[in-house]
Amino acid sequence: MIGYRIERYDTVESTNDIARARAEAGESEGLVITAVCQTRGRGRQGRTWSSPPGNLYMSMLLRPKTEPGRAASLSLVSALALAEAIGPHARLKWPNDVQIRGAKVAGILLETSGDAIVVGLGANVANHPTGMPYPTTCLHDEDIDLDAPRLCDLFLGRFALHYGSWQKDGFAALHGAWMSRTAPVGSTIGLRRGATTMRGRFAGLTEDGALAIEAFDGTLETHTAGEVLSLDAPAEERAGPPREATSLRCPD
Repeated sequence: MIGYRIERYDTVESTNDIARARAEAGESEGLVITAVCQTRGRGRQGRTWSSPPGNLYMSMLLRPKTEPGRAASLSLVSALALAEAIGPHARLKWPNDVQIRGAKVAGILLETSGDAIVVGLGANVANHPTGMPYPTTCLHDEDIDLDAPRLCDLFLGRFALHYGSWQKDGFAALHGAWMSRTAPVGSTIGLRRGATTMRGRFAGLTEDGALAIEAFDGTLETHTAGEVLSLDAPAEERAGPPREATSLRCPD
């Protein structure tokens, strides 16, 4: 089982930057960096991640002994562990968003450095950004009685269990647990890749974590990248590339 070494900071530019620097310096697997606030937090595709005090910002250094293609599914493993830490109402949106009642509450960012992978995690605990092109929420607004340190501990416990299974059998070992927290097979979804949106029916995930979509003409396609859209909210597609969240300053 993975052994953790946790370093806690007040204000940092980015927990991922610290973890990557430590990885490049030869730090072993299991380092966890947490911060009360980030001044340059980021999410997937270079988006700004609003990082005011009260939420969970953490990064974890891993050195999995596996090929890079398989390592990408660690984002799915991390999202599952976080959803389980939050509780039964947390749901998963491929590839690595955690939602409650259709609103985003957390996201995962994977970055690589040589043979190391840094898992960055941001979870809205006490507050959440506004002005986003999709719904957002936080644990306190959902009456979930967790603070950031407790959520971190719960996540690390769940991740340790899943990481062991993943190392032995890959994402296939966690496929059923992941599917139990996502949209039902057959749901109508869209997948946006750049300027193109594919519409179809959700056909589940493959055993290596790729998204399977059945087009309306019956063609089955699998995808390893893209942004899943809810076709129940067409305005989400019309919004174009997601805007950056309003950046909230950390206290000086």
